[in-house]
Amino acid sequence: MVALFELSCEGKTIVVDKHLLDGRCFRSVPELRHGEHLLVIQDNNLWVDNRVGHDYGHTRKDILLIKDGRSQNTVIAPYNNPQSSPSCKVIDVPSEAYHVHDFTFTRVAGSKCRTSCVKVKGVAHLLLENIVINTPENDLWGDRAIHILNCADVTLKNITINNTYSQPKKYGYGVSINNAWKTCMVNVKGAAPWGLLGNNNLSDTYLKDCQLNRFDIHCYGKNVYLADCKFDGGDYCWYCGGSSIYGIMQYDRCSFINCTPIAFGDSYKTAVGLEVVFNDCVFYATKKRHSVFRTKVLNNKVNPRFGLSKKCLPTIEINNMTINVPKGVKEVLLYDVGNVTYSGTVGYLGNVKINGLEIKSSSSNQDIGFKLINVPVSTDKTIKVDIMNLSASSAQIYLDMSSNRHNKVRVFKSAFKSIEASKGVRLKVRDCTVGQ
Repeated sequence: MVALFELSCEGKTIVVDKHLLDGRCFRSVPELRHGEHLLVIQDNNLWVDNRVGHDYGHTRKDILLIKDGRSQNTVIAPYNNPQSSPSCKVIDVPSEAYHVHDFTFTRVAGSKCRTSCVKVKGVAHLLLENIVINTPENDLWGDRAIHILNCADVTLKNITINNTYSQPKKYGYGVSINNAWKTCMVNVKGAAPWGLLGNNNLSDTYLKDCQLNRFDIHCYGKNVYLADCKFDGGDYCWYCGGSSIYGIMQYDRCSFINCTPIAFGDSYKTAVGLEVVFNDCVFYATKKRHSVFRTKVLNNKVNPRFGLSKKCLPTIEINNMTINVPKGVKEVLLYDVGNVTYSGTVGYLGNVKINGLEIKSSSSNQDIGFKLINVPVSTDKTIKVDIMNLSASSAQIYLDMSSNRHNKVRVFKSAFKSIEASKGVRLKVRDCTVGQ
């Protein structure tokens, strides 16, 4: 795809022993001993051999920013194992940072050509600022209006994207990032028929004051922090999440409208351990979107790669969330795992913490069910659930989580209509108001 504005650095191939890639010290590599460099790493053994419904898989990549032989960050997942076959390129980083700013791109109506507006590859210390992209209604798709590859320390600030080359069932992205560390997005906003952001191979990503229909890491990432963001799925109903995301995904003061707050996609056949934290968030439930977490990955399509065949569910921590429930929605789910056909036990999931959750019904006489999970699953660990300051006076609470282990559930200082648990739940209730 041709780019109107392009800044690219390809780098040169070097040999780095893979046992070094999992650490931070690269002083034994002559090309990395002095100065500042980007080390681009690609695993030549596929992370996902074949994406369900597509004719391709996924190649995982990492990027390290190295100063005088020491890396400023680490890889997302280890390379020093028999399953990995990494190759490396080095890119020298110049002393001055890049600043691209104050552009308005207006695409021509009726155009039959797809052109990226900005493409950046192999760059560190970049600020893209005050950029507006206008795209008229069109029949095109496959957009990457802003395309970022193999970069570190990149900030996108005050970016407005009015439409993209995309259709409701054909992809196209306003911002597409592949292989980046320390990406910051501040006041990035826009709307399009497809998801505005589409990314792969991201580590340490920060969003602040953004208005989007989706944040997504298709496959392979670690650590995402989102603050004061508004996610509105519009008519198409979107989500935040992806697959093979490690570390933490934290939302501070975010709102979700017609958008599932966190979801694991199933097409890459991977679900790894992740900690999800919500602080002071608001979720506007709908008939299609009424679960905090959603996935269909617990099926019999398993990734054969060692370390990925085990399917995991995230831990969830909620500190003050309001869920607004419209008329006609009968239940709210913390975990929606779909129809489970996965024969193994679910990994990682162990603790669920809720401190401050208000379930507000738009109808005063509407009864709502609040379930921890739609179908109890077989888990590796005993599930420990702590619920405090739950305000759900019209809700019936269902506390089952694990089907093969005793759940430990404590409910304190809460209000609800009723509570229900199976014999497998060790339940403690204290200082609660039950019934009307």
